[in-house]
Amino acid sequence: MGEKRELWDAYNSDFEKLPGVTLVRGEESTIPNGTYHLVVHVLVKHVDGTFLCMQRDFRKHYPGMWEASASGSALQGETPYEGALRELREETGVTATELTELARFSKDSTHACYVEYLCITDCDKDSVTLQEGETIAYRWADAAEIGEWIAAEQFLSMRMMPYIDPAYGQKQQDSGVRLETERLILRPWREDDAEENYRYAKDPRVGPAAGWPPHTCIEDTRKVIREILMVPETYAIVLKETGLPIGSIGLHFQSSLAKNADEAELGYWVGVPYWGQGIAPEASREMLRHAFEDLKLARVWCGYYEGNEKSRRVQEKLGFRLQGKNEEIPVTQMGETRVCYINLLTREEWEKLP
Repeated sequence: MGEKRELWDAYNSDFEKLPGVTLVRGEESTIPNGTYHLVVHVLVKHVDGTFLCMQRDFRKHYPGMWEASASGSALQGETPYEGALRELREETGVTATELTELARFSKDSTHACYVEYLCITDCDKDSVTLQEGETIAYRWADAAEIGEWIAAEQFLSMRMMPYIDPAYGQKQQDSGVRLETERLILRPWREDDAEENYRYAKDPRVGPAAGWPPHTCIEDTRKVIREILMVPETYAIVLKETGLPIGSIGLHFQSSLAKNADEAELGYWVGVPYWGQGIAPEASREMLRHAFEDLKLARVWCGYYEGNEKSRRVQEKLGFRLQGKNEEIPVTQMGETRVCYINLLTREEWEKLP
């Protein structure tokens, strides 16, 4: 008899189960657009304030890196809650009686919808078990130690940082990290940037080209800054002449394109009044220098949707090479599918640029 297949239920982006549809582990590439399998993450916090962190097996993606969640796909017939309890037990040996839901979101690139939970436990800290082929070590770490892993680029669970250290975002802003070019300063976003961000993000010519809808109110913008932009390696593009942000740029890790620890995906946007002034290329060149020289990355990916000629020209100027295109890519926030062109720049290629 062959190996038993792992079966999953299918969901839509609203986390509604699709009746009569069964998905199979290992066949994710065949999942239709707009269909998702369910993935659960559980952050484990001890009553003493430390968090359970697991080191990934060296045979997995991101070998040897630390993450602060037990995670996996819910099996067919499981609710998100039931799947989370099982994954927690299987991966860590921790048995929970209650979980608190933290967040829900979906990712088109992985055909997955995610539910994140918090488990607060008073378990014996020496009773944690490892799952063969998944983890090789564990440690109960406080926010300060996890911050050291982040600085050393050894930590994966960046989405969990607001729950691990509620002050983390502000600490990033206070860290003084900034990059400079002739006309620009690239520095971390702050919540008090909301008014200037909204000034440009509400323009329908900006967000839709990148796959997100125009902001409708300043509270939308403030939430985006707090939950999306105030993360490591995402920067406000600030014009030196005025001292005000006019766009955003960042290196995104663990994306649909950047799947290895030595890769990132470059993303950027600039407010309409500053189009045609070379702002995006200037900011991007500094980000690429930072990526290859400071962060020691090997590859940087970048993409654009069909019809976005401005972004295509920027990437060509930067030396990116076309790798191919993906047809019928779902753009969930816009409720449509598009053609996406994929570009790549390696460190060796960047070093040879004039």
